[in-house]
Amino acid sequence: MMVLSALFCARLASAEDIVVRLVDVNSGAGERNCYVGLYLGNPRDRPLPASTKFIQTSADGRARFSLADPLPITVWVNVADEGCAWPCDRNTVVPVDEILHAGVMKGMTGDTDRAGVERCRPNYKKLEEITAKPGEILIFVKRISWLERLSRH
Repeated sequence: MMVLSALFCARLASAEDIVVRLVDVNSGAGERNCYVGLYLGNPRDRPLPASTKFIQTSADGRARFSLADPLPITVWVNVADEGCAWPCDRNTVVPVDEILHAGVMKGMTGDTDRAGVERCRPNYKKLEEITAKPGEILIFVKRISWLERLSRH
């Protein structure tokens, strides 16, 4: 009886993990030591969505977030450390159900800034084998050169 009770309580307190993986659009390598934030909900909603803590990516470019029940319907991911890397796509709201069942890839096709200049030029040859796994948001990013860092300050 105690074992069943413990299993039932453990299920009630369960959480889902979402992994945010930053991948360099030119090399296909994980982008390490970048801070990533995960917001629960849509940032356009009022009140503002709850934020989980900002997490620094590991050596393989991954940051792991745990979501407690009840799961949010959507999340919004932010590459918070613009001194580290620029995302190749704009931040958008992503359905949690889609993340958990199929995984989500963002920024493979690149994006343009306000002046119409491409942010990223993907090296499709290096990226052809890279896909998002269920439970993962894969964000293609551009490593920032020292010259770009200087021009931003």
